[in-house]
Amino acid sequence: MFDTQRSYFNDLREKPLAPGASVLEEGQCMVLVSDGAGGLAAKPSAGAADLFLGFAITDAKKVLTDVVVETFNIPAVAPFTVNLRNSGVIIAEMRVYNNTAGSAMLPICPAPGATQYCATAAGLMTFNIAEAGNSVTVTYRYNLTFAQIMEKFHQRAINNTAQDFFGSVAVGCLEGEIFTSLYDASVAYTIGGAVNSGTDGKVTSAAVGSAVGVVSKLPSVSDPFLGVLYKSGV
Repeated sequence: MFDTQRSYFNDLREKPLAPGASVLEEGQCMVLVSDGAGGLAAKPSAGAADLFLGFAITDAKKVLTDVVVETFNIPAVAPFTVNLRNSGVIIAEMRVYNNTAGSAMLPICPAPGATQYCATAAGLMTFNIAEAGNSVTVTYRYNLTFAQIMEKFHQRAINNTAQDFFGSVAVGCLEGEIFTSLYDASVAYTIGGAVNSGTDGKVTSAAVGSAVGVVSKLPSVSDPFLGVLYKSGV
């Protein structure tokens, strides 16, 4: 999803969805592909070198996951474990940074060594004695429960499935700035650093996909959204 209060779009266009494509969440990064019938259609990015179009603005607000940033101190005495605030953690989209050492940590399970950690889907993190007392920042994506979806995002009262019927999606095109939770949480971002189209409609700082724009705001504990200044190729 994206923050509608801070995001803006220079142009709004209605585009047909590519055959077999669907928009699962607002704010997904959209690219242009062939519709198979001599025309163009839109679909969520998949990390390929497709033409970046913009970001989905859809009334199908199916928020499935969310990103959070947590900072804590590893216990000074055993056990060197910490429970994250959320369960349903998507391990593949987690970044752990040791603030005390000033470096990223690597995932090794079940017995992490120095500079390593182990995380479970239940949100339990285990560290090595070498990191005892250190300050750590964890950025991760997790699966929302239905109760969390309703509590945090609610549901729109009308037309909340229009996209499913009409096979089209509104896209914020040309240029603008989006504050989004749909980014790859496993990689680092820097102010002014390049942002590209990644898998599952997420943006990323990894060198994949096509160019989207640059980072305008970093995620933080109090504000986990990533700011992206973007300009589409069409």
